[in-house]
Formats: sequence, C-alpha cells, structure tokens
Amino acid sequence: MDKHSDAVITALANLKAVEADILNTGLELMQSADGYMYVFDQFVIATLNRAVAISSAFHSLVEARNMVSAGALLRVHLDTALRHFASHLVEDWDAFAEAEIRGDKINRMVDRDGTKLTDFHLSKEFEKQVPGTRNLYERACGYVHFSEVHTTSVLNGVDRENHIVGIKISAVDRELPDSYYIDACNTFAFISQTLIDLIQSWIDYKVKNDTTRVENAL
Repeated sequence: MDKHSDAVITALANLKAVEADILNTGLELMQSADGYMYVFDQFVIATLNRAVAISSAFHSLVEARNMVSAGALLRVHLDTALRHFASHLVEDWDAFAEAEIRGDKINRMVDRDGTKLTDFHLSKEFEKQVPGTRNLYERACGYVHFSEVHTTSVLNGVDRENHIVGIKISAVDRELPDSYYIDACNTFAFISQTLIDLIQSWIDYKVKNDTTRVENAL
C-alpha cells in the first residue's frame, strides 16, 4: 500500500493531538472541584471514553485508506457530541445522567420545553450553536445507512470511449485525492474539539459550584 502524502500525514498527526486533548480533558475533569464526582461525571467520562476509542479507530482506518468504514465512525463520533449536547438542553444534568445510566433512551427524554431529544431535534439545536453541523449530520448519515456513498465507492475508473467501467471490491479505497482524507480528518478533529468545549463548560460550572452541589456528589 502506498504511503499517504505529507499533507495527509500532517492531518492524521493533528487528529492524534486532539485525541490527546480528549484524554487531558478527562484528567482535568477528575481533578476538578477537589476530586468531587457527581452523577453527571460518570456520563461525561463515558462520553470521553467513547470519543477517544472512536478517534483511535478512525485514525487507523484513514491510515489504511478505508473511508467506507471511517466515514461511518465519523457519524458515530458526531452522535457522541450530540448525545452530550442533549445534557445542555435539560433542566438538571444529574437527573439526565441518572436516567441514562439506568437505561432510559435519550431520544425519549425531553428538553426544557418538553420536546423529545431525538437526533433530528438535537442536530437542529446544535446547528444554532455550531453552524454547519446539521449538514455534516446529514452527510455522515450516508456512511451509516446504505446509500450512494457505497454504490459509487465501488467504481474504479470509467473508460467511456470503450464502454468499460472498473469495479473494485476491497477494504482499501479506490484512488482518492488527498483532500478527501484531509477533510475527513479535519472534520473529525472539529467534532472532537466541539465535544471538548462542551465538556469544558461542565468542568467550569462544576468548579464554580462545587460548594453548593456537594449534596449531589456520589
């Protein structure tokens, strides 16, 4: 397998750097408020764990030129960010986490206005804070659900003059431009950073309110 270009390797390195930031955010979370752990912290830690695990797998798949699978993980990563964002739309973070931990489905819970926290609602509300994520959500869904993304990925060149179509069945992508991989890495890193920012807002809140929320500690 040919090595990626320097530009793609740089994008992959940036992805690893953001992955390290996810881990550092987890450390900051656990050290915040003098180590107090709240019910919501368990939800956040699970969010971070999923994010770093998916990030590692995504990096490996891009490195192996397997965008059919990597694209699906990008959608899963966005799902993690959306599920965490749901906690910012409810009245009580701890109550939200308690419900999720006991097995309640997030898409059956409601926000402050009584609207169910479906993916559609979450992506629409997320768009208001992070423009472009609604379009990203729709595009990424194409990798999870069988779509034209998959039917076109098997085409490996067309010779129109001789009416010949190349077909490729392989775990390795057909030849793709560098921009394809770079955009995927940058998009994944963007989702990671957005998730980190969301979690940082909880850490900041926790630090400011640790003396008044001790009764909710685990």
